[in-house]
Amino acid sequence: MFTVPHFKHLLFVLTLCAAVCAAAAGPVKLYLPDAPPLTFHDYEGGNGMVGDVVLAAAARSGRLTEIIAEPWLRAQ
Repeated sequence: MFTVPHFKHLLFVLTLCAAVCAAAAGPVKLYLPDAPPLTFHDYEGGNGMVGDVVLAAAARSGRLTEIIAEPWLRAQ
C-alpha cells in the first residue's frame, strides 16, 4: 500500500538536496606537494604529469579548482 510522505520527511529531503547543491558549488581544493615530475608548483610548462591530468579532468567536469601548495614533508 502506498502512503503519502509526511511534510517533515519531504522538508528534510529538500533541505538535504539544497545542502548538497550548495556544497558542490565551491571550488575543489587540490593539495599538491612539490614532487617532480608528478607535480610542480612554480613551473611555467605546467603542473607536472599528475597535476596536469587532474586539472584537465576538473576543467572538463566544469569544477573550479584551488591549488594549495604543500611542502613535501607535510604531504608525506
